[in-house]
Amino acid sequence: MEHGEDAVAAAHIAAAGEVLNALAKTSAAHTRHELREAASAF
Repeated sequence: MEHGEDAVAAAHIAAAGEVLNALAKTSAAHTRHELREAASAF
């Protein structure tokens, strides 16, 4: 059971990183740099 929960958590983390990357690509110019840094750190 724990292994399944780990897989779900990993999928959520990966999805959050993808959202940060998408935001960095589509956000206003003045916020792109910060969003890219956040995505990289994540």
